[in-house]
Formats: sequence, C-alpha cells, structure tokens
Amino acid sequence: MNSDLNPGSGWVVGIDAGGTRTRAVLADAVDGRPLGEGVAGPGNALTVPGPELADHLAEALASAVPEA
Repeated sequence: MNSDLNPGSGWVVGIDAGGTRTRAVLADAVDGRPLGEGVAGPGNALTVPGPELADHLAEALASAVPEA
C-alpha cells in the first residue's frame, strides 16, 4: 500500500458533481492533505440518467485512490 495512505488516520472524500464533469478528492482526515484526485463525466443528477451518474461517480472516486 502507498505509504501516504495511512489507514490508521482515516480518509475523507470530497465530490464536486457538476453538469460537465465530476471531480473527487481523497484527503487525510487528520490534516486534510490531498492524497489523490479523480475526474469523470457529468454528475448532474437532474440531467444524467441514474446508471450513467453512478458510473461517473464511481470512476471519479476510483481514480482518486492512488494505486498501491
């Protein structure tokens, strides 16, 4: 596992799901230091069909987690 990903400290995820793209940031819960970022397609729940929206959220979040 990446030494920056200390599971003992905990993590938080921020997601910005907008009309043109979805961005996700994984950060250390203790100091707020960003550990990874991911981007995917649109995330507006009013205009993107549910299954496609779920795919975009999952893709952005998966991309935000650094590889081990």
